[in-house]
Amino acid sequence: MSRVAGETSSATARAIRSSTSTRRVPRSILSSAVCVSGRPVSASRLERARSPRFRLSRRRFTLTQRCRAVTDTTLAGDFGLAPLIDKALAVLSDSRVTIKGKKLVETLLTVTGEDTVPVNRKYRDAVSVKLATRFMIVSNETPSLPDNSGAIVSRIIALSTPNSWLGREDPGLSDALRKELPAILTWALDGMDELMKRGHLAQPATGREIIDLLRDSASPIKQFIDETCVFGAHETHFVSKRSLYERWKSWCTDHGHLPHSDVHLARALYAAYGARIKSTRRGGRAERQMHFSGIALRTATIGKEKQ
Repeated sequence: MSRVAGETSSATARAIRSSTSTRRVPRSILSSAVCVSGRPVSASRLERARSPRFRLSRRRFTLTQRCRAVTDTTLAGDFGLAPLIDKALAVLSDSRVTIKGKKLVETLLTVTGEDTVPVNRKYRDAVSVKLATRFMIVSNETPSLPDNSGAIVSRIIALSTPNSWLGREDPGLSDALRKELPAILTWALDGMDELMKRGHLAQPATGREIIDLLRDSASPIKQFIDETCVFGAHETHFVSKRSLYERWKSWCTDHGHLPHSDVHLARALYAAYGARIKSTRRGGRAERQMHFSGIALRTATIGKEKQ
């Protein structure tokens, strides 16, 4: 953060602010969501806060007219989308796993997919609009976003923030940052220039572990398949649905997941892998069983089951 060290004059700051009107970032290259997990790494004076996550979501340093604080519970409610009308950013602060996780994921996918959605408004008529909102999720824990297709994770940029400043708090940090706001704006404009040249937001290397955690928690079926199965040609790689379900139940017991039914397993497989897996009948006339083809258990002898 090299430009933060020096102070920028008010006149220069006003000139920079006026220039932003002609330096807009195309919305298509912005990420759908940013997940900030842990206690953020920062630099210079920013490092003296107890929890530097606050600088990403502290109200006085955001455009409050276009920003809205929300929770996963309210987003999943009947009127959850109404506060997002005309908002550019929705902040979920200290987000945790809730029983409405699937509903939250559905909402996030709908909004970030830029679909026209019906929005129920309390005591007013419902409207159909395309919401221009992006989400920032701030949490000390990596949130669980259940989605077997993996679409929600592909729309997230994760920032890891591991440092804690407990016992080294800087009560004057807000005032210090306020003095440096013009230079911080200049720094942000440099970042915008880089973003427009690249054409998309890049995933920092420090957040890749969080992406892996999000992917595993979003779709246990993918973690199960990675650990127990291999893919291959439909003619040579296959496994009976009964055998795969028995292995799935055992794996779920070991990893603390609910296996649900064999139909649930099939739906999860098709959502995650699509045409890579097919349903077929194999075996003799008296012993025909339903199989998944294109996939086999690692411990099975590929291509040797009865046909």
